[in-house]
Amino acid sequence: MMVSFTEGILGSIMNLTGIYSVSSGELPSLLRSWYGWVVLIALTILFTIYMALDIIILILLSRNILYNQKKKMKEIISTAVRISRKFINFRGCLVGMYFAVIIPLNTAMIGLRLTKHAVPQFIYSVIRSNYVYMLAYVVLVLLLDFVGIIHVFTFHGVLFDNYSLATSMHESRSLFFKNWKRIVLSYFKFFGMFFLILVVGVVSIIVIPYYVSHWFMQAKFW
Repeated sequence: MMVSFTEGILGSIMNLTGIYSVSSGELPSLLRSWYGWVVLIALTILFTIYMALDIIILILLSRNILYNQKKKMKEIISTAVRISRKFINFRGCLVGMYFAVIIPLNTAMIGLRLTKHAVPQFIYSVIRSNYVYMLAYVVLVLLLDFVGIIHVFTFHGVLFDNYSLATSMHESRSLFFKNWKRIVLSYFKFFGMFFLILVVGVVSIIVIPYYVSHWFMQAKFW
């Protein structure tokens, strides 16, 4: 519903300004016109609001299940809408732009395409073909991931402690650096478990059936 609402508003703005698509080739001309800036600013604000609502609702649903609060979806959405207004500022738009950049960069590096918003395949193939480009790409992604990790408690501070976005980001950094060993260990445990489940899944679904079928084929013609 939120995606359709956002696309509807953005589509109306683009139609009013005579823009029917936004591509990398048209970006320079958009930046030289006032209506281009209107579209880009509107896109940034709408994406930021959508991102904030999505993450806040996810946190509230998780808390609702974890503590068996039995809150209704209407109440959760109402709280998310109220809190998401704190992201309608310059700092909030930077957070939205961060998510708009980090998601496609990460998914491209691990070979997944979870959303329509992704690094174009021809660009990524050029990066992969050059070791210097690939090294710079990996370093950039790791740096951006680190920025995200040290600010991982930002939404919780805004939501549960009623902090402003700036204060919550500062508190998140402080909390991370005070407890960085425990947090890093938790991340290692999580990704270690994820990797173990992935290996078990691959072995169960691909490796074992392959060798079983190969064994049956040999037994049949033996």
